[in-house]
Amino acid sequence: EALPVCKRVRPYVDEIIIVHNYPVIKQVKSEFDDLDATLHYVDWKEDFSYKRTQYIRKTGEIAVLKGYDKNKLWMLISDTDEFPSINLLQNLQKITTKAELQGSTVCTVNVHDIFIKGEGTSNPFTFIPRPLEDIDKSEIISQNIGSYYKELLVKYQDKLAYRGKVHHTLSGTGLRNMAAAK
Repeated sequence: EALPVCKRVRPYVDEIIIVHNYPVIKQVKSEFDDLDATLHYVDWKEDFSYKRTQYIRKTGEIAVLKGYDKNKLWMLISDTDEFPSINLLQNLQKITTKAELQGSTVCTVNVHDIFIKGEGTSNPFTFIPRPLEDIDKSEIISQNIGSYYKELLVKYQDKLAYRGKVHHTLSGTGLRNMAAAK
């Protein structure tokens, strides 16, 4: 499920880190290797916040191993059903630079919820996330392009963590939000 998102963001980021909770078959592992992505396994524990916090921890470890200054790193954190727009990806550097100038450590991004046929039904289906531009209009059941902004761009810090079992609440030292342009 993460491959389509990884392929989309690869040209715009320095590292891709996948935190997963199930075995990856050899063919899929090969595709992640082709993207120079790091796969990191964690026990599920029925805790979304724990898993998301592992993104952060693994990012810090990789930064140290590769000689990056982890205190200057920005992370684009997303789930497999979240597709960043091309506009967002093309402007990551500009957005994070603006945030740095304003002293912000979190950039919230306008979220568009799109429900397509086959998702959320009791019938078996294979979930394959796709960007909006690849979804035929006849597949869309509903879409909400609202005013909700989600914390998707986050500056690394050692004490950064997610709290809560269902809704992810980011906690850390001196977090300051900046909303990216809609």
